[in-house]
Amino acid sequence: MRAKSGRLGSPYARPVADQPWKRQVPNALTLARLGMAAALVTLLALAPPLSKTSGIQPALLAAVVLFVVAAITDAADGYLARKWQAVSLFGRIMVTPWIRSGVPAGEPE
Repeated sequence: MRAKSGRLGSPYARPVADQPWKRQVPNALTLARLGMAAALVTLLALAPPLSKTSGIQPALLAAVVLFVVAAITDAADGYLARKWQAVSLFGRIMVTPWIRSGVPAGEPE
């Protein structure tokens, strides 16, 4: 008996044709992460220099939280896309590498 594999092309993987919403979830997470990357850059640009202030900076704290959420969505979208065989050209080639260059997080390719 063959071991169950999480890789694409696995005989045990379930196709998403019967549930089209499964194809949209990873792409929606990718688009959300694109917005988070833009918000992260904005928060970091608006934060005052650390040398001029003391204490916790709200903008920097929000940026850290946003970075963690972006990392979680990166891992989730990759996992779900492979699990549901919903890997798309949009997510794999077009958007995800651009976002990862701005928000380096998640699982390795």
